[in-house]
Amino acid sequence: MDAGDYRVLLVDDNVNDAKIIKKYFQMHGEAITLDYAPDADTCYKKLMEQVYDLLIIDNTLPDSTGVEIVRELREIDVFAPIIVVAGEDEAEKAVEVVEAGADDYAVKTSQGLRGLPGQVERHIEEYRKKFLTHEKFRERRFELYRNKHVYGLLSTLHNRNLRHVAPVVHTIHGYNTDRVPGVVSGDRMQKILNLLTHYRVLYKTAVGMRMICPKCGSDEVSPVFMCPGCGSEVFERRTRGVFLCRGLCGQRFTELKTVFGCNRCASRFTEADAYFQANYIYSLNEDFRQEVAKAVAGSETAFFGKPEVVKVPALEVEPRTKSTPSFTPLP
Repeated sequence: MDAGDYRVLLVDDNVNDAKIIKKYFQMHGEAITLDYAPDADTCYKKLMEQVYDLLIIDNTLPDSTGVEIVRELREIDVFAPIIVVAGEDEAEKAVEVVEAGADDYAVKTSQGLRGLPGQVERHIEEYRKKFLTHEKFRERRFELYRNKHVYGLLSTLHNRNLRHVAPVVHTIHGYNTDRVPGVVSGDRMQKILNLLTHYRVLYKTAVGMRMICPKCGSDEVSPVFMCPGCGSEVFERRTRGVFLCRGLCGQRFTELKTVFGCNRCASRFTEADAYFQANYIYSLNEDFRQEVAKAVAGSETAFFGKPEVVKVPALEVEPRTKSTPSFTPLP
């Protein structure tokens, strides 16, 4: 097992307890990446941004209880294993949280927390095997594959043998990424990618940051260069490295003042005032490559450019619904 194989979310309002748990995970090894949330609200926000292999939830939080969170997470189809931790005086509630949908229970004692990393690893391994083979999860994935936009995206990834896909963004700070524009874009593309990530068909990796307008939240941001004296955007280059302001001050200068302008709301702001969000690339989970190949078999891809007919084996899954895109017959 390689370092960082598992990602776990710890939800605990007691910072000291969280530090102790993190210490035991560090002593156990580096195979588990531990994220932290101090309350239920932060927990839900993090679940929208990241897919976790397991959740460790304190039974008593300032804005909820372990039982309430477990029930809510199961109602919104969060399939990851959940371990609820609590003090010795709350051990009698173990049955209640398990009945609510938790997979296990741990007591906040030295012995209980020392064995928590091994307990987490065991549950994740069992969950991954179950997620791959259990009929319930398989049926949900195939129902998802029948969506025409999901079907088009997976067909392109499979038939073109792409390493990854990324939604088109307007500003990129960091790395260049391969993109697949076409059938879906913007919010719809992001929803599809989030859904496929939730079902672990895709996994995402952060590759740099993008700047966000602090006023309207748009990423349609461009740099604006101006005179450092009067702020005029009208200037000319006279000699190497020297500029002449054609605005109010008429001064010469060697360094441009740089701010950023939003192309949507026309506001101006500095880099210090801007918000930043991670750019992600999405790659096909190798555990599901054969399943995806079977789901998209018999298709032709027309995701971008001229439609390309791909001769593949006949489709062996049950008939598609009306939402499935229609394709021209193979020659």
